Amino acid sequence: MLLDICYIFGNVNKCLSITFYFLVLTVISMTVGADTLSSRPDKEIDNYLRASGVLLRLIF
Repeated sequence: MLLDICYIFGNVNKCLSITFYFLVLTVISMTVGADTLSSRPDKEIDNYLRASGVLLRLIF
């Protein structure tokens, strides 16, 4: 499935970097987010999501 998406994008290196980025983000979310997201105010969560969106745009 992931490779199909890579071929749709046409650039396997770009796709692999996006995949790596999502893996890193998932690990960070699981380790840090599990404890702190529940106690974080909404503004911090918004900033966190916005920063991840900016990083994703930089990869593209």
